[in-house]
Amino acid sequence: MRPRIRSFHFLLCAAALAVLLSACSTNIVPKPMEADDSIVLGYIDMADAPTYLHWVEVRQYAPPTKEPKTYTYTADGAFFEWYFKPGTYAVSSFGGQGFGARYIFSIPRQMDSMRFKIKKPGIYFLGSYKYASNKSGEFELDKLKNPTEAEVIKKIMVYVKGTSVEPKLQARLKELQ
Repeated sequence: MRPRIRSFHFLLCAAALAVLLSACSTNIVPKPMEADDSIVLGYIDMADAPTYLHWVEVRQYAPPTKEPKTYTYTADGAFFEWYFKPGTYAVSSFGGQGFGARYIFSIPRQMDSMRFKIKKPGIYFLGSYKYASNKSGEFELDKLKNPTEAEVIKKIMVYVKGTSVEPKLQARLKELQ
């Protein structure tokens, strides 16, 4: 009688795991973009980091807001989000998880390349960067020429398929060609 109970528990655990894994899929079901929303995207190469890029935090500095933090979507080094209203923002940190640890890399506020201002709705590409450790044990973000804005857009197109963002990114790709 005991083997049946074990196999039942095994099947129950396997079914629960399958449900959990399907809930963690990368399908994005966002609310539609509003007329004054902007798309912000960029890229961080984490090949030399102790983790992959799992999240990017963007803070809004002006105008004041009740919820100044936004966490972007990430995919293969690209980060993107599209609910940005006019205002002043900065990428404040990024990170991920690996080898049983959570890694948080804080970006100094004075790092101009990660600060941006949205004056009118549009698509804002923050650039491509490479994570690099320095001799003091801290990190630097080195500016890269590649991937380009068009290449980053192509990376994320599969994740925005069927959303209100897709036609805007397709139009931007045509402009860049």
